[in-house]
Amino acid sequence: TEIYTLSLHDALPIWMGQANTLQALGNLSRRRDELETAHDFYDRALTIFQSIGDRIGQANSLKALGEIYAIIQQWSDALEYYEQSLTIARTIQYRLGVAGSLLEMGVVRFELGDQQGGLRDVTEAHSLYEAIGEKRWAGRAQQRIEELQGRLSSN
Repeated sequence: TEIYTLSLHDALPIWMGQANTLQALGNLSRRRDELETAHDFYDRALTIFQSIGDRIGQANSLKALGEIYAIIQQWSDALEYYEQSLTIARTIQYRLGVAGSLLEMGVVRFELGDQQGGLRDVTEAHSLYEAIGEKRWAGRAQQRIEELQGRLSSN
């Protein structure tokens, strides 16, 4: 019997495929409200993305972990993950990732009592979505701006 070994270059698509599958399973679990399972899948995907140097995958996994914490209203933990995601996205000029992190961070900042910072983040996300032609997401960001402004004016 011959034993085949894969170089890192040859194995990379396998690892990327596994990480992307874990990310997708996390998304499915989150939609099914299986948050602990989703967290586990995202965390495992993050580990693989880190080990292979996939910065977009890292940013997306960190944002997804932040979303889990936001769902359960652990705002400080959510903010920490969003900030890590934002840092990576900005470093690699991943504008969609920057906008996504800012959109979620804005809501979290608002919940933590930084209403102006929250509105600033969501407004920046809206501008970025428009600049990159993401009309659907720009619309969602606009809705979020209006929601936060409404909450501000009712206080």
